Amino acid sequence: MFKRIIKIISSILVIAIITGCCCFVCNHPSEEVENTVDSFYREEAESLDVVFLGSSACSKDFQPIEIWKQSGISSYNYSVGACSSNIYKSILKEIVSKQKKSVIVVDIDGFMVADKFQREEDPVRLWVDSMPKNDNWRSTINELCASSKLERYFPFSRYHRNMVSPHIYLPLTYRLAKKEILKQKDILKGSTLNESKIELVGTVNNSGLIAKKLYPLSAKYLKDFLEYAKENTDNEIIFVDLPKAYYDKKSYSEKKHWLSMALQLKKDVEAYGYDFYEFNTTQNKKIVNLKDFADSLHLTTTGGIKFSRFFADVLINKYHIKPTATGSKEWQAAYDEGIKILKKQVK
Repeated sequence: MFKRIIKIISSILVIAIITGCCCFVCNHPSEEVENTVDSFYREEAESLDVVFLGSSACSKDFQPIEIWKQSGISSYNYSVGACSSNIYKSILKEIVSKQKKSVIVVDIDGFMVADKFQREEDPVRLWVDSMPKNDNWRSTINELCASSKLERYFPFSRYHRNMVSPHIYLPLTYRLAKKEILKQKDILKGSTLNESKIELVGTVNNSGLIAKKLYPLSAKYLKDFLEYAKENTDNEIIFVDLPKAYYDKKSYSEKKHWLSMALQLKKDVEAYGYDFYEFNTTQNKKIVNLKDFADSLHLTTTGGIKFSRFFADVLINKYHIKPTATGSKEWQAAYDEGIKILKKQVK
């Protein structure tokens, strides 16, 4: 009888160990997002002057180390690629949990997508499975993951399928364990590099355009975000439409519609007392030009450096931020290492 109990306990332990190892190897929603999130929580509480919140354009267009070099402002790029605005409020909660005094710069891209993109599960999953497991995590699951709660609470129920791709997930686990990308995120303060390019035609002029309503779900999530921010934070919040370009007639038409919706979004955020900046027009070609675009939605690393230097001046001159990292040895070290990474990328 005793031997039988020992065998049962041993079997359970073996299964638990194997499952634990499989979870460790397979439960990786996104190397990029995981490291962006982890790196943010390595920053000291109340140490950042500015935090950027948004989608992939935000992660590429703002380079915090260049902003620091230009102005002494400390910042972090807390952006989740391909996300829609349905997770913006959840990200905002995480930001203010550590940085209650920071100016928050919100990239509006997530509010400009059609409802079908707001309903997509993958961007939400990437965020929920990477974020800290706290009260905000649970409320985000209840709000956005009603049909996949089990997978969010027990992610291995989804990620077990990664076991069929050990050639991908074993190296990924090794990189995460070595913290290679995390170290780069620490240096670049969350930003992403981007130097691929496609041929573009031009940028769009918004003169004479009339404001058009946002898509229904985008309007809902914008209102939720604004009401939460107004009632629960003291942070100054700035909304920005980042530089865009077009590559054909269809793309040109889409960008004009985007700008018309941005006019409506501008009215909405200003009604709550927040500022809005439009950088997605031909009027801003002195800031960046077509050579600075990787594609119609994102700047290259070179373009991001140029735009970041420009935006640092906006922060200093318009918002009179008193930089807390001027002369910081830590930021100087990050800049020295980061500029090597950026220079290597743009060659």
